[in-house]
Amino acid sequence: MKRSMIASVMITSALIANVALADQAPAMETMTITYRAPLDYALYQYTTEWRSQYRVEIYDSIQDQARNSSLAMAQAFESAALESAFDTTSMLTAKTFSPE
Repeated sequence: MKRSMIASVMITSALIANVALADQAPAMETMTITYRAPLDYALYQYTTEWRSQYRVEIYDSIQDQARNSSLAMAQAFESAALESAFDTTSMLTAKTFSPE
């Protein structure tokens, strides 16, 4: 008799613990579905594709501008280097060879 009472108390306490854990479960995720008319869906699809294409064009434009400005800076640097190499004021003179 004592054993059956102890067993029933243990089973009951185990069930109560499981019920307490089940109450703390997170809220279920919900999903909202919007039904669209065919014209609305076509307009939505067109707008989405147009915006995506616009984003790609802007990205390409930024890359082109960066490439062109880098090329312009390189050309300006090369021309400045060539001008300074042929500058008559920076040519060696006889005084620079003297051992002073």
